[in-house]
Amino acid sequence: MYKSQVASNAQHAADAAGRADTEAASGQRLVAHTSQSITALEGEIRQAAQVIHELEGQSNEISKILDVIRGIAD
Repeated sequence: MYKSQVASNAQHAADAAGRADTEAASGQRLVAHTSQSITALEGEIRQAAQVIHELEGQSNEISKILDVIRGIAD
């Protein structure tokens, strides 16, 4: 193998390593962004669950009031 071929192969390997490093950094940023999105979604789901729990309590209170009204109407 000639020196120029070795140098060329080394340059190709260096270029490929550079591209791999760039892609790895891009993947790392994507994972970090996805993690942040999941954390935000978790908070929103917790809030929605709390609202649903509150609505359940209010619905139960309305049912009790309706039972009283029906009892009076009978």
